[in-house]
Amino acid sequence: MARDQETLEERSAEATLGRAQREQHASHDNLQKRQAIFAYREPERCSGRPAIESVPWEGTERVLEVGCGNGVWLRALRSGHALGSVVGLDLSAGMLEAARAEDPGQPVVGGDVGRLPFPEASFDVVMALWMLYHVADHRGALEELHRVLRPGGRLLVATNSARQRPLDAVLVAALDEVTGSAREQWLPQLNFTAENGPGIVGQVFGEVAVEEVRSTFAIPTPEPALGVMASMRGPIEAFCGETLDWPAVEAAARRRLERAIALDGVFRTEIVAAWFVAQRAPGALS
Repeated sequence: MARDQETLEERSAEATLGRAQREQHASHDNLQKRQAIFAYREPERCSGRPAIESVPWEGTERVLEVGCGNGVWLRALRSGHALGSVVGLDLSAGMLEAARAEDPGQPVVGGDVGRLPFPEASFDVVMALWMLYHVADHRGALEELHRVLRPGGRLLVATNSARQRPLDAVLVAALDEVTGSAREQWLPQLNFTAENGPGIVGQVFGEVAVEEVRSTFAIPTPEPALGVMASMRGPIEAFCGETLDWPAVEAAARRRLERAIALDGVFRTEIVAAWFVAQRAPGALS
């Protein structure tokens, strides 16, 4: 009975977080807030290649990006490489609307990674960049990605590390201050990370190549960092099960950011991520 109750509570928590994620990605507003800090990237302190440079493009590939969001990687591919075709897919109508607005000529379609609307062996390269941590059934999603790849085709996946970032530490300290309680875990944990991702992908694809990518940022004012924090509000409130006094949280975070900027001239944070490349084995179709 106790185990049954625990399972029901876990499912309820997963459903609540799932709703929060869907609401968070109903439009591309929150994604834009996270993308905005890349204007403050410090190239000399960064390491690792961009994920899309890990594939040796030949110029004829049929490419699918699953979870394309507002199309930033689609645009990077189309502007930097001559390819056979590039298609984006996302579950969010708001994201697709933003992708079409940014590039009206880019084909994008609605769909779920668990039920891709494409025949077997449709693509030479399939990309799932920073999206598999939104998926509950990793194996089912990866089997679908495997299905739509041609034999010998490549899967490109990217995700973040589970390690806490300096920006996360500021947010956690602000949450502790405002609520008066120091939780062991304020921020939802990713279920697909740089650390566990290779093993998960390997269950379906076998051998996986891995490269760590580190992006560092020097942010001169609090606003970009506060924007990233605001984009996390929905999942945090769903995870901790309470509505927070967000203006107070933001004020507490702003004070910490301003102190750091006064000392160093900028607030420094980083994102540690990794990309994985795997292949569908050559041979007969299943």
